[in-house]
Amino acid sequence: MPRTLEKIMVNRLIARTSKVIEDFARSEDGNVTIDWTVLLGGLVGLCLAVMALIGGSLVAFSDRAEVELSSREVAQY
Repeated sequence: MPRTLEKIMVNRLIARTSKVIEDFARSEDGNVTIDWTVLLGGLVGLCLAVMALIGGSLVAFSDRAEVELSSREVAQY
């Protein structure tokens, strides 16, 4: 390929790449994705915090329930 044709092709590629980057920067879709990602991360963090707060109580409750149920006799018919 002649040098001028290579330069033309490179310039076209740069122009297309620049247009894609400009369109992406002006688009609102990326911002909405980031908003949802942050909200979902906050929700997961909140769920983990609630589980950490009530986890010990649930284990104690299940232990008491196990003791109570294992001490009862099963009726046989």
